[in-house]
Amino acid sequence: MNTTTISHLRDEFVEIYEQTGSYRKTAKILCARHPEIPNHNHTRGLIRAELLTDSQTDDRREHQKEQDLKRVKRKDERERDRKFNACEVLLKEIKEGFNQLGTELTCPQKYSGRYKSENPVMVLHLSDLHLQELIDISGNRFDFEVAAQRLQLLSEKTKLMGEAYGAQKVVVAITGDLINSDRRHDEVLNNATNRSRAVILAVHLLRQLLVDLRKSFYLDVIGVCGNEGRAKQELAWSDLGATDSYDSLVYWCLQETLKGVKGIRFNELQSNECLFTIHDQTFLAIHGHQIRMTDQKAVQSLIAKHTHKGVTVTHVIAGHIHSTSISDFASRNSSLCGGNSYSDSGLNYISKAAQNLHIVSQGSMDSIKVDLQNTEGVTGYDVMSELVRMSARTTTAQYNQERQIEPILIK
Repeated sequence: MNTTTISHLRDEFVEIYEQTGSYRKTAKILCARHPEIPNHNHTRGLIRAELLTDSQTDDRREHQKEQDLKRVKRKDERERDRKFNACEVLLKEIKEGFNQLGTELTCPQKYSGRYKSENPVMVLHLSDLHLQELIDISGNRFDFEVAAQRLQLLSEKTKLMGEAYGAQKVVVAITGDLINSDRRHDEVLNNATNRSRAVILAVHLLRQLLVDLRKSFYLDVIGVCGNEGRAKQELAWSDLGATDSYDSLVYWCLQETLKGVKGIRFNELQSNECLFTIHDQTFLAIHGHQIRMTDQKAVQSLIAKHTHKGVTVTHVIAGHIHSTSISDFASRNSSLCGGNSYSDSGLNYISKAAQNLHIVSQGSMDSIKVDLQNTEGVTGYDVMSELVRMSARTTTAQYNQERQIEPILIK
């Protein structure tokens, strides 16, 4: 800001100028009030110089403000364009993958017996499948090939229990973490492929599981999102944020590819919690990162929240921890992948591949753990051709026999 001999009177002559709108009149009034300042012609020039400097400063600041706003807007637009471009690439790759599958996305044989609502209904709990993870440790191996075997074994055991109980319907309750995260360095190293290709492979395997079950049962499918499948770094709790997830994408792709199959009904995907009722049992399905399932008080508090809303929950099902726990009012699922390097070496935690199955009859419910660790003699669903096409890694080449940790002999 430039200073002059009348700068100390700035507030006063600015106020006069706002009233008169004239430099000459302002100078005359100011000179009359302050005889010590120069004559009004000279003062008029000083007033004009100072007011024009203020105006230029304001213009410069306004121009800078506009530039800053435009810069922020351009940054937001660039970020938005990047996200849209990434989504377009992802969806294009997924679409091309489904086009390659072609006529394989059909359901040949379907169960068509007359449905009796009084018959037992089974709840097949699918959680923590981590379908893209590669595990190669002592006692456990997992990749898409092993997943195909374990899913087929799960179907076979489900059919066996359904026949024993006389069930005609299976509710497939999906509670998240269908494919692995890639936010941490270890996860990137232990993933079979990128997550867009993993979505295609996951849909390919789960579609076969549902089609296989449809040969013997009517199906209802419900789903919530997990924490590992989220698309963003941050964990969201809102409906919009939580469903920005690869779990959602797999669920919606399954829904789309099987929409023409009668007897398979997909219910609306929920973000964090899903309530469904079978006979006299009301289930609450969650992923499990919200609550410690072995803490009975925490479970009772969760049930009480819904009781306050007028819904009596009789059983909570969840996963997340990769360890089976079945109790009277809550059941925690294990995982399809079993123990990995983190649980084995980081947590010293032993885990086995398993999923839970609940058989709901009128007046009672039986819950069992379906052991899926050993797949010897199980052919598995078709996946090899897709693995080759997707250039996905497997552990087969590195894993020819059971590896054991041998003690080091020190002489």
